[in-house]
Amino acid sequence: MSAENTLAIARQTILTPTGLDEGHLQQALDHLLGHEIHTGELYFQFSRSESWSLEDGTVKQAAHSISKGVGVRAVSGDKTGFAYSEEIESPALLNAAAAARAIASTVARTVRCRFGVSPVRPCCTARWIPSNHSTPNRKSRSCKN
Repeated sequence: MSAENTLAIARQTILTPTGLDEGHLQQALDHLLGHEIHTGELYFQFSRSESWSLEDGTVKQAAHSISKGVGVRAVSGDKTGFAYSEEIESPALLNAAAAARAIASTVARTVRCRFGVSPVRPCCTARWIPSNHSTPNRKSRSCKN
């Protein structure tokens, strides 16, 4: 599958239904990157699953699930900040970008949970991971409105 086809599928499945376009993504990246952040990424997730259980030709159980969200990663030197929102909307995307940036640019190992305050009430989870990924002392915070 070509990159052009992949982008068309992403637009159709994730961006257009949520009212986002490449301008919104660029705005989030501009909000994320800056003086202290040298690398930033946006990860979008959209999955749909369906299952059916049959017994003697009769449907006994059925299930349907849709999972979606956006993850943001910011890197500053040896620090990495992650944030996630289950809402794929511009305010939630900007909040997640601000959270990831704050985590990665913070000198201390803890970050006050000040993000996630938005009219759309995104669910944001953020964590700071030291450069030595084998270190068991990882700090994490969750904010839910």
